Amino acid sequence: MTEQVFLSIIADELMIDPTKIDLDTPYRNIPTWTSLNSLLVVSRLHEETGYMITAADLAKFNTLAELYSLISTP
Repeated sequence: MTEQVFLSIIADELMIDPTKIDLDTPYRNIPTWTSLNSLLVVSRLHEETGYMITAADLAKFNTLAELYSLISTP
């Protein structure tokens, strides 16, 4: 998955303008990042990549870049 596709998925699931985020964005600072929406993001990324992001992962990381590196690691 490319960075652009990843950001597009995040923007789609969080219903935000994709130009308002980049990999350096702290996901907890996105106004529509809620516990429910985080589940939608995790589910969609699992669907697209097969990697399941855990609650521990979300607690440990801060930026979209960190999540991206997690799912893009072979």
